[in-house]
Amino acid sequence: MSKQTPGFTVAANKCSDCLFSANKIVDNTRRNNILQHCLENDTYFECHKGTIAGLHICCRGFYNSTYGDSVTPVQLAKRLTIMGYDVVTLVNADNLQER
Repeated sequence: MSKQTPGFTVAANKCSDCLFSANKIVDNTRRNNILQHCLENDTYFECHKGTIAGLHICCRGFYNSTYGDSVTPVQLAKRLTIMGYDVVTLVNADNLQER
């Protein structure tokens, strides 16, 4: 089992297959379903490269988007960061290894 850093982990940059890029690995219908699920469940989209590595990492594209601004976990992370709390850990998703 991999060790997760305390706090809220976010991809430092959009990965090469980001859901919010032209290189996404799903079609637009699936993308829209994923994003709708996140909004309905007040949760964030996890970077699939983080998931493969056994980590819970918020997708950078989601974090930067209006979708991210609409869910509580991202709102809290952004607000606490603005207030000076060190709650966000950045991880380069393209450099993660499969677990």
